[in-house]
Amino acid sequence: MNRVALLMLVCSNFVALGSAHAQSNYNRGDYPHWSDFDGNGRNTRQELLTMLSTIPVSYSSNGRTVTHGRWISSWTGDIYVNPRDLEIDHTVALGYAHARGAKYWSREQREIFANDPRNLQAVEGALNRKKGAAGITEWLPPKNQCQYIARFHRIMLTYKLSYYDKERVKVNELISKCSL
Repeated sequence: MNRVALLMLVCSNFVALGSAHAQSNYNRGDYPHWSDFDGNGRNTRQELLTMLSTIPVSYSSNGRTVTHGRWISSWTGDIYVNPRDLEIDHTVALGYAHARGAKYWSREQREIFANDPRNLQAVEGALNRKKGAAGITEWLPPKNQCQYIARFHRIMLTYKLSYYDKERVKVNELISKCSL
């Protein structure tokens, strides 16, 4: 079974489990990311760059690292050919998810979330850093905002994450504005 099919199968059965001993403080290390689920030597970043490239990618001599391809940023529409010019963004940031329910998940559930290609995008580093752990009520990309809102909300629903009460009105306004 390929990596994407495996993640989709696991995520389709995903249940947010509670724990009386859940951590309240976010630690990025608690969310194993850039895993190599299929054991082919390419981590999630490399697999995603391969999947998202609009042309066949080139790899390093050991076949593990993408060295060239063609990517279109969904945030700006800009085209990139050097993967070093891109960062992999978690649409629903790990810290954001942690504060809205992921702190109750097992380490395995966190790893699945952190590597789920449905929650990952190849985007400009400067914009990714500007976004940080912000949600849709705090930050939206320069272009394709409704697409971003839909993707963000779908991930929140898929993983049974909860918006804060103070966010719900604004989230509903954004969803309504986009006719989702």
